[in-house]
Amino acid sequence: MPPVEQDLFTRVDEMWSSRALYNDYNLRQDRFSLLDPVPIAGTVPEYRSVSFGGISVKTMPTPGHTMGSVTYLVERGDERVAFTGDLIYAPGKVWSLAATQCGRTPRTRVRR
Repeated sequence: MPPVEQDLFTRVDEMWSSRALYNDYNLRQDRFSLLDPVPIAGTVPEYRSVSFGGISVKTMPTPGHTMGSVTYLVERGDERVAFTGDLIYAPGKVWSLAATQCGRTPRTRVRR
């Protein structure tokens, strides 16, 4: 799992207990997270490649859907494939435009 996502698995109960109940216009998708903590087997190093069965898989952080979202890049010969999870659901389509937006913090202020 991506290092930034660990708390959404191991400490998800803390996230839920501290979550604001009012509508704060936070469009992050962590509201669909687990209800109870679960142990994790490990994390994937970002900006690094790991070999699985002789195939090199590079993990790239692609925050948007959640702050810890990643994309897995695989190159074989002249082909490059990106595994993006559920961000892209059809050729050229995303299921949530807000999921493609990323700021440094979950709540970004717009200054005029």
